[in-house]
Amino acid sequence: MFTIPLFKCKWVDNRSGVKMDESEMTLVDFRMVGYQHEPFIMAQYASQVFYVKDTTFEHCFFALH
Repeated sequence: MFTIPLFKCKWVDNRSGVKMDESEMTLVDFRMVGYQHEPFIMAQYASQVFYVKDTTFEHCFFALH
């Protein structure tokens, strides 16, 4: 018997919810949800990301990894 660790994620649509700003920082808009029917990722493919609120755009966050 074995187990496979999974993480449940809230995905952002890469085409409309993720952008690069002029200083090449990644901006994420959490209103642009993607992959709603596939909320899981295998633990080996996960990485830790911190999000910092962007003060110039109301719904955007900087992704720091």
